[in-house]
Amino acid sequence: MATKNILVAIADAQAVVEIDQALGEEWLTTPVASEADALALLDAGSFDALLVDFNLGEPDASELLNQSLVKCPKMTRFMLAYEADLALIAAKVEGDHEILPQPLEMAALKSRIENSLASPKAGAVKPQNPSAGSTEDEISHVYAEVLQALESSTVSCRQIGAIIGHDAALTQEVLRLTRSAYLGLPGNITNPIEAVEVLGLETVKAVVMARRFLDEHRHLNSCYLSPDKLWQHSLNVAQIARDLVLFETRNRALASQALAAGLLHDLGKIVLATNFDDLYGRVHSLARKQPVALWDVEKEMFGANHGEIGACLLGMWNMSGDIVDAAAFHHEPPLGEHNQLTPLAAVHIANVLEHQLRPDNEFQVLPVVSTPFLNQLHLLQRLPVWRATFANQRSPEKPAQPADAPASQTGNQLPGPATATWTSTAAPENEPQRTASSTSRSQTRGRVYAGTIAAALLLAAALFRLKWSSDDSVSVNARTLEHAEPAVAGFPAPSLEPALAPAPEVAATTDLAPAAPTPTSDLASNALPEVVALEPAAVAAPPVIAEAAVTNAAPDTTASASVAPVKAEGPTFKLNGIFYGGSNPSAIVNGKAVAVGESVNGATVIRIGQSEVTLDLHGEHQIVRLPVR
Repeated sequence: MATKNILVAIADAQAVVEIDQALGEEWLTTPVASEADALALLDAGSFDALLVDFNLGEPDASELLNQSLVKCPKMTRFMLAYEADLALIAAKVEGDHEILPQPLEMAALKSRIENSLASPKAGAVKPQNPSAGSTEDEISHVYAEVLQALESSTVSCRQIGAIIGHDAALTQEVLRLTRSAYLGLPGNITNPIEAVEVLGLETVKAVVMARRFLDEHRHLNSCYLSPDKLWQHSLNVAQIARDLVLFETRNRALASQALAAGLLHDLGKIVLATNFDDLYGRVHSLARKQPVALWDVEKEMFGANHGEIGACLLGMWNMSGDIVDAAAFHHEPPLGEHNQLTPLAAVHIANVLEHQLRPDNEFQVLPVVSTPFLNQLHLLQRLPVWRATFANQRSPEKPAQPADAPASQTGNQLPGPATATWTSTAAPENEPQRTASSTSRSQTRGRVYAGTIAAALLLAAALFRLKWSSDDSVSVNARTLEHAEPAVAGFPAPSLEPALAPAPEVAATTDLAPAAPTPTSDLASNALPEVVALEPAAVAAPPVIAEAAVTNAAPDTTASASVAPVKAEGPTFKLNGIFYGGSNPSAIVNGKAVAVGESVNGATVIRIGQSEVTLDLHGEHQIVRLPVR
């Protein structure tokens, strides 16, 4: 057998010795300890294989691996990596490669390398999607022409629009993005040159990069992820993010960045599905079956979620920092870094609204708005307004329904900039004129109706007051519920607290779904105290109540004495999933990813098996098993 050459780029000298011994005499090992030395040897000699420690270099060896693909395209590349490195490898390393997990198993090293070299795919430079074949020839050449033109600092929108006009599909994409009432355009744009002038070059670059990337992976065979569905979701999020910025600030430059960020925010899912199809499919399956967030499971499995991986990809594309941040943190925006609306905030909000407006029930845990983040931006009170506004935009053909009107009214009464939930058909620039022309026929009719109703309510309240003031005996006994407590002092009044208990829960849910306002609340709040004030102060408990207090004293005392304090139950635990691979297994308990030694709800994980987890809760062991399906 002919001797084969392998270049080993690993800084650990002991590991190099062990690798050389494991490969045996059939292999000639050439060790190097730096990226520069490895690149120099690749230029000077010929190697059958390259073995690289991914953590070699600053910040990693991705540059060495990518340059080796260009210098020696037929050479088979292997890299040593930890599980936490998988996401970065997926996003940063191009072409075909083999990943050898750390710590390296020397006994299987030789067979792994030789089997890879002997397989039919050895030496072939594949695109990132193994099933894509020769899709590069099928991808429109217009993408490359547009991107090449955008590299020039003197390129004009007219030139870019003219190039885009040669591709019908790309033309339709840019034209679709110009259809927004908030842009204040006189009509629909049909010319790609005009579309580029409206969108801006940065947005056009985002569209072209995203479309080219998706076209390169359009043959993705994953049953759990559709590139077309992902692109439609990205378009919807991008348009909501852009319109939200225009609705709040009318800043077109900021809106353009928000649009571009929305188009690109989910591309990390394609990276994961392409490089780790089976594993990512299991991640999706777990997120569909268990109450855990997809991005949390991604973080646990790959060391980064799809937003962070996509941000790495966008950084390689030289997109702006604001767009990269919007992709990286669109699920969990950081606190303390912003105090105004940004592309990140717009995409974070738009992504949540889009999932709410177009629910597909694919996952049990959907994205939620970070209330501390919006509170920090002083925008939390605007959330009901946005929700009502974009819900109306989603169904313009439907007539207004009574259930939608209260939400709009409640939103418009909130503090903040002037709001109008019916601006979905008007340009933001025309907002002052629309507000100033509030004496239109329909609005005047609405005020007449409101005044009539208010007058009727006032008249009813006045009659109600006269009725009560003319009958003292009724006024004494009409509202004794508030004053019944002093008459039975010393005895509990259990009937009142349960009636009031649900109130905090209702208040807590008004964040995203505000309660419908009652038009008569102001009148009722003014009329009710007057009626109560007419009740005499001498509200002595009626004899019936006093007798009830006396006759029930013994039973109440017995009842209260017989109620023994209930021992508080300990926390319950539910095992949502187990990642049993490698030397560091982990599990998801009560929706939280934990490893051995970590805590969840006061219990410490002491063992993780293939189907069960053992917890230590205050010195007692508790075993939680996966549900049988």
